[in-house]
Amino acid sequence: MPTDISANKSKGTIGRTEGTIGRAGQSGRISRSIRHFCDMYEQHFANGAKELIAIREAIRLDSALGRALVNILLVFAQMEREATGERVKETIAHIHRSGYFFGKVPFGKKTVPAPENPRYRILVPEPAEQEVLAEVKKLLDEDRGLTEVAKLMNEKQIAPPQGSVWTKSLIYNFRERNGWHKRTPHNARSHSDEEAKARMGELRKNGHTYQQVANILNDPQ
Repeated sequence: MPTDISANKSKGTIGRTEGTIGRAGQSGRISRSIRHFCDMYEQHFANGAKELIAIREAIRLDSALGRALVNILLVFAQMEREATGERVKETIAHIHRSGYFFGKVPFGKKTVPAPENPRYRILVPEPAEQEVLAEVKKLLDEDRGLTEVAKLMNEKQIAPPQGSVWTKSLIYNFRERNGWHKRTPHNARSHSDEEAKARMGELRKNGHTYQQVANILNDPQ
């Protein structure tokens, strides 16, 4: 019995079908990626146990000519998919450049119609979620660890934005996305870059090699 490939695009689904013929209305509905189609064909149809037919184009893939024609058609199908993605990406970028919002709403915000153009939406604070963010920030400002903050939020029975409990990773994401982290230098130095360059120049003038300069700077005593 023929299997409708356009409705079963996944490789696992095709592999589980009992029929020996795979059919599709047109080749562009089989796949919009040349690589995906080639992998699917090699895995399920290349050995001849199953046959793939594109009905609209009247192409059978049991011949070299049929396979070549499908590859040519898939080039345009993939181009159409990529062109659609580019148009969507440019549309979203235009919306953002115009000062409006499109996408997943971040925690602490909500969308409302823009006053000057109700077709678009803008972000405004969400009072209840802002209170949750303020509580998390207060605990972090007290120099509490991420695990401790998550534990305290659970003890206060404050509902998390996702899942059933607060976790360390959730607190970490809040801290990073809202810029609450305190960055510290990896190496605390008592001198500026200009002072270090002047010291290196002085040592080089005294005849020290680069390795000796590095050793002296690493162990100034």
